[in-house]
Amino acid sequence: RVAAIYVAGGINCSLNAIFYTSCPRAIIQTGASGAIFALIGAHLSNLILNWGEMRLRVFYLFAYVMLTCLLDAQLWVLLWNIASGGGTAAVSALAYPKDGISHMGHLLGFVEGLLLGLALLRNLVVYRFEKVLQIAAAAAAAILPIILFCFW
Repeated sequence: RVAAIYVAGGINCSLNAIFYTSCPRAIIQTGASGAIFALIGAHLSNLILNWGEMRLRVFYLFAYVMLTCLLDAQLWVLLWNIASGGGTAAVSALAYPKDGISHMGHLLGFVEGLLLGLALLRNLVVYRFEKVLQIAAAAAAAILPIILFCFW
């Protein structure tokens, strides 16, 4: 299950790099950072699915937030600027970074890992809404690369 999330996150991030090569300011992407961010997203999905069953859930959440902020702090700052109405400058900085890091690849790897984690990871106690969430996440994880390919 974890290997499938890792591979799917890497493939999604690589597809994202292919889409960027058609842009004027292309970013050549190498490495496994998209796959690593997919594992980070899967960890968040594990926290979501098994929140009630965890003993040290607040500690795990704090450690998770600190880890993700340290790995790509600039990505989270850009997302905060977009969410708080930063406008087209923040979106442009996310899509065409000047530092050579594919922040969009990290973001898409994270989203793919979150969705696949909700769909594939083991849930200790299954409630009805979680089953619906798992089906919706599996569908969204399958559709996300197709949407990116068609509408990017």
